[in-house]
Amino acid sequence: MSIMLDYMFGDTWNSVGVQNPPAAWKSLGYSQMVTAMSAYVNQTMTVMRNNDVLPTWVQIGNEINTGICRPVGSVSSPAQMTGLLNAAYTQVKAVSPGTVVCVHLAQPQNYDVMTTFFSRYAANGGKWDMSVFSSYGSADYAPGIVANMRKISDAYGKPFLQSEFGGRVDRASTTRAALVAYIKALKANGGQGIFYWEPECMSPFTGYNMGAWDSTAQRPTVIMDGFTQA
Repeated sequence: MSIMLDYMFGDTWNSVGVQNPPAAWKSLGYSQMVTAMSAYVNQTMTVMRNNDVLPTWVQIGNEINTGICRPVGSVSSPAQMTGLLNAAYTQVKAVSPGTVVCVHLAQPQNYDVMTTFFSRYAANGGKWDMSVFSSYGSADYAPGIVANMRKISDAYGKPFLQSEFGGRVDRASTTRAALVAYIKALKANGGQGIFYWEPECMSPFTGYNMGAWDSTAQRPTVIMDGFTQA
């Protein structure tokens, strides 16, 4: 199976509202952080290569609407943000030239946020192979949200996919319908695919309620049928 590797560039879960650097990097200046970023990505990618599990896709950051390793790599400091991301891109390619390097943003329904990030990143020489997006909207909103993904794809000449989708596990039929709606919209707009985040999650091992696993039956719920019904 193909692997997608998502670099958080933080000690805990970085997301659309949180982009904290690792504690070991917190006091670093920009040039020092570029060096640390390069070394970290090269080392981890080398471990993947040495174990014969090179990823097909690498996301350089997770839901980085506001930048990475803030404040140094904030979107309000676009040259530094771009320098850090380009350092990651360069090291991924140095170890695995064929890996698709992705920029990952969340909530593509907020189109102005998307254009702010991508316009600043592109203007400063940002490097990426694919634009990828997180979206957890309902079935009714899927066509419009995917249309925004397509507009970004067209504007910068990059393919796109949806790297995160999920819904309430206790409302499986509703979540399945939303998954089907996203897949159909992605097919219609040239999207490369969709990942469910995170189907294996189940009680009592996690409190996350947007998996796709029935903890009683210990098997996938009907949510997963959406991949064959679209």
